[in-house]
Amino acid sequence: MPLAAIGCMLTFADEPTSNAGGTLATLRTHPVATAMRSVLAAMRRRLVEDGLTALGLETLQVGLARWFTPELEFELERKIGDFELRRYQPRVAACTLIDDLALAPALDHGYSRLASYICGANRTDEVIERIMPILIARQDGLYTVSFAMPSGRTLEELPHPDHPCIELRKIAAREIAALRFRGPASADNFAAHRGMLLQHVREARRAAHGSIMFASFHSVTTLPILHRNELWIEVAGTLLPK
Repeated sequence: MPLAAIGCMLTFADEPTSNAGGTLATLRTHPVATAMRSVLAAMRRRLVEDGLTALGLETLQVGLARWFTPELEFELERKIGDFELRRYQPRVAACTLIDDLALAPALDHGYSRLASYICGANRTDEVIERIMPILIARQDGLYTVSFAMPSGRTLEELPHPDHPCIELRKIAAREIAALRFRGPASADNFAAHRGMLLQHVREARRAAHGSIMFASFHSVTTLPILHRNELWIEVAGTLLPK
């Protein structure tokens, strides 16, 4: 069974679509999914009996997720500490608009909606491989949450989403300035690192444009202390004068 399907068996959706309920229910009751949940439950009981903490369990979960969840590929142009300049190739992304006021619930809401799409809530009931990160940006009072689709998948061949608020978009090649940090997906964390990202961009003599994006590389169930996040902003490829 594809790893994407196994991941979807352990994913929860927070809102129904035309056929997502049946699809996800079928995935969750699949014998492999049932067996996996039993094994994980047994592992948790044994580890607790052995005196291991919940933090240790979460670390194991994060490690496994990183092994089996591919990330969006890029060409690294420059790295200074936690700051990187990257070049991303064209791709297709599944996007949805969220009208929540705060970043964390908007990310959770958007993640659940898009997860239902890649777990089969689409015209062909296809399970689509999940690619990290989950991106969220705020513009004109709304949040846009997006997943990148697997490399090589075109807009024309991807199945149409069942949910009316999910849109597939072509994303052009672009250069991204990224700053890595840890902690929860919160407005405070965003604000604390926003200035640092823009300062690095200025020092790299690049012109930034567009909205700053919050990039999340973990599951919504991951403990905040183990969160891996980045702030992204698109930059021009040419250097500014000194």
